[in-house]
Amino acid sequence: LLLYLTARAGDLPVALVIATRPRADDAPVTLLASTAGVTHLDLRPLGPESVGILVRHDVPDATDTLVGQIAGLANGNPLVVEQVLASAPRLGIDLGAAGADLDAVLDATVGRRLQGLDPSRRAVLDALAVLGGGGTVDLVAAVADATAADVRASSRILADLAFTTPLSRTADRLDFVHVAVRDAVLHTTDAGSTELLHRRAADALGRSGATAAEIAPHLAAATPSGDDHVVQVLQGAARQALDGGDPMEASRLLRRARLEPPGPGRDRAVLAELTQASAAGGDPAWRHHLADLRTTLDDAELLPVLRRLGRTLLSAGDLPGATKLLQEAVDHPAADAEARLGTLAMLGFAARRDPVVRVEVETALADVLGEETT
Repeated sequence: LLLYLTARAGDLPVALVIATRPRADDAPVTLLASTAGVTHLDLRPLGPESVGILVRHDVPDATDTLVGQIAGLANGNPLVVEQVLASAPRLGIDLGAAGADLDAVLDATVGRRLQGLDPSRRAVLDALAVLGGGGTVDLVAAVADATAADVRASSRILADLAFTTPLSRTADRLDFVHVAVRDAVLHTTDAGSTELLHRRAADALGRSGATAAEIAPHLAAATPSGDDHVVQVLQGAARQALDGGDPMEASRLLRRARLEPPGPGRDRAVLAELTQASAAGGDPAWRHHLADLRTTLDDAELLPVLRRLGRTLLSAGDLPGATKLLQEAVDHPAADAEARLGTLAMLGFAARRDPVVRVEVETALADVLGEETT
């Protein structure tokens, strides 16, 4: 009908205005846009200045920060701006007041928009939220237990509704328009569903060859179940974190690994790594972890732990703690001459800054090497 009218309206004083959803794939609409005499306009997303005009119409004293936050959430969609402005009065929140709880407004706004969403679209959003706010179509499909074609179809609707950005044809990737949307989705997903999605995400990432650091957050979010594979992945991620200079993250992952809990052959190794990570991060809990290790390790197993821990404390700048452990390692009954020399070399760094330690190191070297060599 539209094609028929357009073909016959050219000589008449008639303006025919047709609006469609963005990125419409309807063949007749595409044909209509290419018809002679038809002007095709793509409306641009609202910019920050336009959002500011809308916001200040309702909230005259709105700050630039408030306008920027609403603009970021709306991602150019005027409907979202209107919904945010309408939500605040219903919640009794004055957006113009200092310290206004914008997060609550955003949560409520997104929450209402989620209520009428088709379950298949909501499943895609839930999967995307668990993945951290972004993921490839294939990965989202695996977590949502859907097909890639279903995810692509949902992505067009979700982008039109300003939940996600338009699907990139080059990267084939989905992303939320704003972190507040992701947070609101997570807040309205029940714990049981979230755990299932995290387990699916871990499985899908594992099959795709992802690193332990990429898989670990999903395993850490699941309920402990005594799975030794989970412990191994968490250990691997903790080592990556420690090597990357993030001992606090390493400690968090290892604490979660202990809750799994590890099997008898791995529990002491996890505790030893947690002790080292805690020491590297300046967490005094390393002393309690070491006390626990002393009750489970024999002399031969404890000695390398003392040496590694002493070296870690030296690097962390804990000179008294490092000195105490390294001196214990020097005098340890399991230490042979080579082990003692290696430990004394580490103590030499501490000796440069502590005259008392220097004398003790020299005395110990004389005992190991002989007076003249010292």
